[in-house]
Amino acid sequence: MSTPGMSEITNSNLPEVTLGTQMSSFHSPPPSPRQQGPRRPTSGFSIPSGLASRMTSSSTQSSEPVLTPANGSRRASKNGLLSVLDEPTPRAGTKPDASDEDMPNATELSSSRLSGIWDEPGSAGGEKEKEGKKGKKGQLTLREQEKAADRLEKENFNLKLKVHFLEERLAEMSPEQIDAALKQNINLKIEVQSRGMELKKQKKLILELEKTVDRLQKATGRERERKLEEELKELKEQLRRRGPAMNGSATAGDKALAEKYAELNVRNEQLELALEEAQGALEENVKELDQMRALGDVSSGKGRLDRLKQQYEQRISELEEANEQLAVERDEQAQELDRGEEVRDRLEDELETAKLGLEELTRRREMELADRSESRAEMEEEREGKERLQDTCNSLRDQLASTQIELERKERECDEMEEELANRDEQKQEELYKIEENWRGELEAANARVEKLQDVVDQREQEAKESQDRLEALESDFRDLHNRFDEEVDLWAGDKEKMEQELAEREEELKAANEDVQKYGERVQELEEELDGQARDFEALEEQMRALEREKAETEEMHEQLVNALKDKLGENRVDLEDVQELYEEARQTLLEAKERIDELEAKIEDLEADLDEERQGGQTLKIEQAKWEQERKEMEEHWGRVVADKDLVNDRLRTQLRDTEGRLAEKEDDLDKLESAMTETRKLSESRTSDQFAMQLELDRVKRDLQRCEADLERVRKELDKREDIIRERENVIAGLHASSRDISSQLAAMTQTKLNLSDKLDMEQQARKAAEVERESYRARVNDLETRSSKSERSLISNEQRFREQIAERNTLLMTVFNYMEEILGVDKSSRNAGQPDPKPFTNFPIFHEKLMGRLKSVSQIQLDFDKRCKEIEVHFTEKMGDLKKQLDQRWKQIDRFETTLKGAAEAKAKWRRQYSTKEGELDALKASNTELMNQVNAIRKGTSEAPSELRALSARAVNAEKQLSVLQNRLRAAEEAAMQANENKGMTESKFAARVREYETREKASAEKIKRERQGAKEMEATLRAQIDQLRAQQEQTERRLNQLREMKETGQQGPSPPRLSR
Repeated sequence: MSTPGMSEITNSNLPEVTLGTQMSSFHSPPPSPRQQGPRRPTSGFSIPSGLASRMTSSSTQSSEPVLTPANGSRRASKNGLLSVLDEPTPRAGTKPDASDEDMPNATELSSSRLSGIWDEPGSAGGEKEKEGKKGKKGQLTLREQEKAADRLEKENFNLKLKVHFLEERLAEMSPEQIDAALKQNINLKIEVQSRGMELKKQKKLILELEKTVDRLQKATGRERERKLEEELKELKEQLRRRGPAMNGSATAGDKALAEKYAELNVRNEQLELALEEAQGALEENVKELDQMRALGDVSSGKGRLDRLKQQYEQRISELEEANEQLAVERDEQAQELDRGEEVRDRLEDELETAKLGLEELTRRREMELADRSESRAEMEEEREGKERLQDTCNSLRDQLASTQIELERKERECDEMEEELANRDEQKQEELYKIEENWRGELEAANARVEKLQDVVDQREQEAKESQDRLEALESDFRDLHNRFDEEVDLWAGDKEKMEQELAEREEELKAANEDVQKYGERVQELEEELDGQARDFEALEEQMRALEREKAETEEMHEQLVNALKDKLGENRVDLEDVQELYEEARQTLLEAKERIDELEAKIEDLEADLDEERQGGQTLKIEQAKWEQERKEMEEHWGRVVADKDLVNDRLRTQLRDTEGRLAEKEDDLDKLESAMTETRKLSESRTSDQFAMQLELDRVKRDLQRCEADLERVRKELDKREDIIRERENVIAGLHASSRDISSQLAAMTQTKLNLSDKLDMEQQARKAAEVERESYRARVNDLETRSSKSERSLISNEQRFREQIAERNTLLMTVFNYMEEILGVDKSSRNAGQPDPKPFTNFPIFHEKLMGRLKSVSQIQLDFDKRCKEIEVHFTEKMGDLKKQLDQRWKQIDRFETTLKGAAEAKAKWRRQYSTKEGELDALKASNTELMNQVNAIRKGTSEAPSELRALSARAVNAEKQLSVLQNRLRAAEEAAMQANENKGMTESKFAARVREYETREKASAEKIKRERQGAKEMEATLRAQIDQLRAQQEQTERRLNQLREMKETGQQGPSPPRLSR
């Protein structure tokens, strides 16, 4: 916002319309014909030569004070300074040449205005600004007071300058110009009223549209909201276009604020769209991550996706924070716009009212100008009209100054907000460019990943088909092997039964052979015994030889049968061995195929590694896939290694079995050779009788060896059975493992198909996201073009603002000079700078020194008030301290009176007590006196009766006299105590009447009386003790005298009876 310059004020039609030729409250008296010189030009503001002298000596040249009037209510304003500036200047009385006795001087004016600022709370705007700096309302600081004083002085002198130049302009105007200005004012007023009605309608329409926008925003989505906001923007732009034509008070600051508000709304919408898109992309990524996790194929890519998710979440949180900040700024801008609109509406209303008053005044003025020369009464009415017009002008000046200050403040705030918004727009643009680049890179990487994944999927499909075919072949092989194993198990079961039967038969044979061996032993013994009689036993031996031959034939037949069975078994074992070798070859072929598959996989992995090396920059995903493939390759290698190891174990076992069978066959062949050799030997022995015995021994050895061999064969057969059972179990385990591997391969195949489907879905989604990114890129380009146009507009507005700022700086310099001169007028000339020979600083030459000096003058004004307040506070504190001391003294005096009353009460109680004791003592004394009189009577009677014992009587009489004296002394003391008590009572009455002057004296007397009473009490106690002792002594003496009197009576009676009575012993 910009304030109108001096030339604009002078060249505008407003002074010509509103002021006329009336006098203001701060004008110099009309110059006399002698003082009037040539007229000054009215094209611009130039300080007249007599202005400085008139300002420095305003008390002599001005006929009226520069004060706000007492009449008229104080008007509330949104600016804290309007509480002082809104008071219109007082009307000039009917006596323009009144004296200056009732006019306050300049210091009173400044102090009253400063006190008005310091004492009154600020308005809404001021309070909000203060509340931004400090938490609650309170006493203004010195800096704030200086700022307020600075603002007031600026406004005051600005108004003075304006009033002065307007007065000169009005003095130079002619009645014809005034009539033309009045006509123009009427036309403008009509146009302003019509425009005001249109503005109100437009405002109502805008409010209704905003309400509908809010309702539709809640009910519908973003598209409808954007449409309504665009309509609202169009209406606001129309309103802005019509604003300068409809109302002169609509400023460029409001336009700037509205444009900034619209830009903020657009920016907020863009950020919200970006945030929604980012959230949608994040949700899609999260869904894909969940799907891939469910499938278990992206376990290795978990870290990267988590990092991407965290980055997206951070980016979304940053965008949300930026959105919230922009929303807060938008709300603040809206509030500022609302406040500016309220101020503008209020000023428009006030202008309307003032213009209506001006219209009435102009009408009156026309009537008065038509009838100016008629009468003196009409001149008086004209003067009153001038005063009223001047009042309205003063109020309008105040309002104009307040609005200019408010507009300057708003302009500064708008500039700051523009800078902040420009910085934020740059930051947001940079962030958007970065995001766009990131998205582009991610889209390219995603496209590359999609292509690679498509290739991988194709490869996986081919591999799945191949693996499926192989699985089918392996399953058929497994079925064949299973059938073979079943057949072999059946054969082994039959062989086992046969072998068991053979073992049972062989055991029976062994038993029979053992029996035969025993028989042979017996026979050998018999033969040994019968060797000498060979001839005699030859026939028996022949018979035996025949029997042996028969047995040999039987054994040979049995041996041949056994050999044939073993040969058959060996053939079967060879067939089994051939089958096992075939299986081994098949397993070896499968292993070779698996190795070839592994080599192919390794080649593919090497290809993938080469691709990964080429795309190392964006290779996190490929690294993850490589690790995945390596893991799968290791698993396959381990699996096939386990299969090969199992096959090798089976082959090793079959080889060991083959070796065992071959060894057994060799042993059997050796046994057959030995048997054949033994048979030949036996035959030879049978031929020669001489070798019979040796043949028998050999036969026995052979039979023993056969038994041992049979036992060994039996053990071997049992071991073979156990081994074959173990082999069968192992083969069953291998078959189960192969079934499990087939199931795993089938599950892997299903997972691969599912991943293929998921990857195809992901490819579609990536393509859609790429299309959306391209659309967003186009929108960003459009936005960039729009921003470039806006930046060019902002540059043009900056150039215009710079020109306006230069004009404002010139106005500020003139205003500051007037403020400085007025401060010298208030406080006097600074003698330090004048004595040093330094010229007064100027704001346009050395602003820091000028500002420092001006602030020092303002600080001196505030220091005067602070010193006055400090002195008042010190006096108040001193007075409160004195009052406290007086209160303390009064409290002490009242406490002394209370203590004295308590002592008096104690003295009265002691007096009553002593009176009671005195009455008791008087009773005792009366009793003593009565007893003493009795004793005296007795003594007198005794004296009259006899003249004996004169010394004792004298002693008794002397004691009685002493007792009387003591009694008189005691009575005197009691009387003195009574007199002292009476005197104390009298003194009490005197002190009650004269307490203020003799408090200390009474205290000393009280102390003396207390000590005296203590002494009297002590003396009374001592006297009481002495009197009691004397009474005891007198009683004892009385008893002695009674005893003596009794003795005297007895002696007298006896003396009457005898001639000479005896003497009384002492």
